[in-house]
Amino acid sequence: MRSFAEEFKTGTFEILQTRPLSRSQIVWGKYLGSLIVVLIALLPTLVYIISIQKLSAGEGIDMGATMGAYIGLFFPGRCFYSHQHLLQQLYQ
Repeated sequence: MRSFAEEFKTGTFEILQTRPLSRSQIVWGKYLGSLIVVLIALLPTLVYIISIQKLSAGEGIDMGATMGAYIGLFFPGRCFYSHQHLLQQLYQ
């Protein structure tokens, strides 16, 4: 999944425009693709949660705080990607 700036630099944006997609579908596809990248980056850290939960004595870790931390990591990542897409369109 490439950003808009890389699509323009390599000249593949013209190929992307020949597809039967509207501009909003292209933008939403790029944005959702970048969100999937954020989720894939967070996915390996779930191994740590599972292993700490299994190895801990007693009740384990606080899952509410842990899920809050994951949400706290996901939403800034989402904002950074949306700002990246906006700034790429403004300053190309």
